[in-house]
Amino acid sequence: MEYKAIVSFSGLKLSMRAGEVRDISEASLADDLAHAGYIIPLEADAPKAPAPKKEAVKKTSTKGKGKAK
Repeated sequence: MEYKAIVSFSGLKLSMRAGEVRDISEASLADDLAHAGYIIPLEADAPKAPAPKKEAVKKTSTKGKGKAK
């Protein structure tokens, strides 16, 4: 399974830099690193979270208001 490094780290079995994506086949190693917050799993078949909806902003005209003549 592929994982993405959140932070750079170095160990006896694996070293990764922040942002690097790598296949880690040893499940116990991947579980330990994920539990420590060093990596996150990348799932190709997982649906992406929907983007947050933007709230509509009502624009008001300031034409002629608050201006001294």
